Amino acid sequence: MHKSYSEKYKKEFENYLIEFLPTINRKPTQANQMAIDVFYLERNYPQRDFMYWFQSDDTFNEAKEVLDMLFKNRKSYKKSLKDHIDYMSWFKQFLNDNERFEYKTSKNFDDNKKKQSLSDSQIKCQHNEIGYYKIIKRYFYEILPDDVDINEYFNPKRKKDMKEIFYQFCLNMQDYNMMPSVIGFMREDRKIQFSKIFLNYDLKAVVITYTEETLFKKFCNEFEVKNKESKNNLWRRYARSIMDSCVFLSRFANAKDFNDYIESFNGNLDIIYDISSHIRGMGFALACNIIKDLGFVNYAKPDTHTKDVIEAMGYLNDDVSVIRAIQNIANENNDTAFNVDRMIWLICSGYFYNENIRVGSHKKDLIQRIHDYR
Repeated sequence: MHKSYSEKYKKEFENYLIEFLPTINRKPTQANQMAIDVFYLERNYPQRDFMYWFQSDDTFNEAKEVLDMLFKNRKSYKKSLKDHIDYMSWFKQFLNDNERFEYKTSKNFDDNKKKQSLSDSQIKCQHNEIGYYKIIKRYFYEILPDDVDINEYFNPKRKKDMKEIFYQFCLNMQDYNMMPSVIGFMREDRKIQFSKIFLNYDLKAVVITYTEETLFKKFCNEFEVKNKESKNNLWRRYARSIMDSCVFLSRFANAKDFNDYIESFNGNLDIIYDISSHIRGMGFALACNIIKDLGFVNYAKPDTHTKDVIEAMGYLNDDVSVIRAIQNIANENNDTAFNVDRMIWLICSGYFYNENIRVGSHKKDLIQRIHDYR
């Protein structure tokens, strides 16, 4: 099971759709979204191998009709959580009501690929979560410096008021690619400036005071902003994400209301899709990171470190697979996905940031131990 399987095959399917969509009067620009949709369906309904369905001569016309139905009904649903669930429920019911769409195995079906279904039962049969967990934990304590208080790194507490939650969004929304070095939210010389700009993180006051454009102008007045006219200006993108975050968070009366809402998903990834669909600039991994850092320990961030380590264990390394794998490892060891994620990150980065201690990356050694164990 390698990275090439999930990403390469999804890309091949997208390329196939680019040629196929015009035959049913659909724009080829919709290929990417439909590839994601169908890939998502395959993962959540592993008994049906949708993408292989299109490659079988016996079922090609049926698959074509199903894809056409998917397109028609997708227009009826927006990207809110409720509509997403309704959309998936509709598709499942559609298949149940139409027995003639039963999947038939292609003559060229690769049995090895069939094993890569992501149902929890199959994952537990194919992997040794207890053994991998022991390797990670043992290695973590081997590299742990004496002066580090590990209690500060694990089991984060929930935020008690909306100011804390909004602050976390402001922090995380600049935590990808080149954003931290440009925005510099955590720079000592900018902390007071950001607090003033965001009105002491008063969510309602920010919504009343700013628009996306006026917030961007405020940034330009306070900081040295280059390429102001560019649509891709990082400060402009940050302003957009902050205002979207304000609108999203305004749905909740208080921190308890917000926490109860997130908690109601109990580790389900639908909450990630919900948040990322409301806030521009927030991808899947970034949404995972925010939820994790807000104290919801059933979630992990699928970053380059966790992906490489999880792939070494034999899992697929796309975002969804990585989170599910970490959740399974945590559940089998009475720990949290947050703690497993944090141990992997500290080992791979070698950076204990609270004490500003660097011990160097140990990712290669950790991966080697996993390979030796397998």
